[in-house]
Formats: sequence, structure tokens, C-alpha cells
Amino acid sequence: MPDHTAGSYQFDKFDQQSSEFVILQRQAAAALALEHKIWQEAGLKPDMQVLDMGCGSGIISTHLAEYVRDGMVLGVDSSIALLHEAERLKVEKKLKNLKFRHGNVYEPGLPSGSFDFIYCRLLFQHLHEPEKALAALAGLLKPDGTVCIVDIDDDWLLLYPEPAELKSFISRSVEAQKADGGDRHAGRRLPAYLSSAGLKDVKAAVKVISSFELDLKRFMQLAFDFRIERLPEQDLKTARHELADIYAVLEQPSAWGAMGIFVATGKRPD
Repeated sequence: MPDHTAGSYQFDKFDQQSSEFVILQRQAAAALALEHKIWQEAGLKPDMQVLDMGCGSGIISTHLAEYVRDGMVLGVDSSIALLHEAERLKVEKKLKNLKFRHGNVYEPGLPSGSFDFIYCRLLFQHLHEPEKALAALAGLLKPDGTVCIVDIDDDWLLLYPEPAELKSFISRSVEAQKADGGDRHAGRRLPAYLSSAGLKDVKAAVKVISSFELDLKRFMQLAFDFRIERLPEQDLKTARHELADIYAVLEQPSAWGAMGIFVATGKRPD
């Protein structure tokens, strides 16, 4: 029976976990400069108490811990396997202001009013009940504390020249995630989720990552490769054919791609 607290992303059920680790590492490393800019604009300070909800393998948690050098970071995830990797990375980086804990976003099991800043990166696209999740997170904030959500919206994904199979491949992955309770158009809904949780000063913006920053092959790996891992068995043959057609764009000297990263913030009322 699926674990609905984990939503449409359940790492512990992947057959090829080593491949998924590589994908997660690529995603985390793709735009660290942008990540830092998001934190700065959202008001993250070096002495804050931070919750990294849905922390995964802990790569971003370690960078948060380095950023809040005088504060503390707690990473929470529902995957035991990912948390083991996170603990290994923490030890490797010798970070004293970083802890990890097993848990889920709906019932975090943490004291209310504990955090100055809650970060949710690529989490909400996977949630069955995003409003319920955000209500739980809002209760963990200190007065005037901030929730910062970063996620995607597949309508803000461009590849030029556009391969003939691109729309079909994207649609296939959108439907697969929807069938598991996820939403690959979560980005546009983030401000509404924050407002429904009673947060104030709700703001949203779209940041753009393009192949001019990452190079085209790396951009395409980030935008497309993970989708194959999460498709049902009956779709794999067709999807692999579509993906090969998409990657043929690398032969075009003028080809490029871009995607929108949605950032939404809200504060707990005093």
C-alpha cells in the first residue's frame, strides 16, 4: 500500500536507488548560486533556526547549515535510505549545526513555534494534501517566521528547437505523477497555499534557469532524466523513444532550454 505521507515521491520503493541518488545530486548542485539568492531574498539570516522539510539526501541541508553558521538546521524526510545518506554527508562535512530526523510534513512531531525559517524545496509537487501540509508547517513557525517554498511548473519548461516528442513525453510524466497524487503544476498554486494557511506578506516570483548557465546537456539531464525513473512499466518503451528524440536536439548548434523555478514566501502573523 502506498505511503501517502510521502506523496508521489517514494525513494525507498525505487528499484534503481543508485541512479536516483545521481539524479538528486544533479538537481541539488544545479543552481546553488540561485539557491543562495533565494535564501537571501527570503530573509534567511546566519543565526536562525531552520527546518529543511523534505530534505532528501541532505545536500541542500548542508549548504543551509553553512549559510546559517551561527544558527541550527534540522532536516526532516520520510525516507530512511535518504536520511542515511544525509547523515553520511553531514559527517563528511563535519557540520555541528545540522541534525536529521525521520518524519513527514503532515505530522512533523516538532514543537510549535520552533523555527525562524522553513524551507521546502521541490516538495509540494509531490503532496496529496498541500494545504494540510502547509497548515502543519505554519504552526512550527515563530511569530514573524518565514515559510519559503521552491517548486516547479511544467508549463514553464522550454526547449528550442522543440522536439516533436517533447509535449508527449512531458504529458506522460505529468499524468504519471498525478496518478500518484502529485502535481507538476504546483508552482502556480504556491501563493494560494500560503494564503490559505493564514500566512501574511505572501509573495511569489519566478526565477529562470537556462542552458546558458548549466550547458545544454546538463540542463536536459536536470529537466528530463528523472521522469523516466517514475513512469509506470507500460509507458517505459515509448517514453525512452521519446526521450531519445528529445536528446537529438543536442546536435543543433543553436539549441537552448530554460525552466521556471517558482519561489513563494509567507510569514506567520505576530
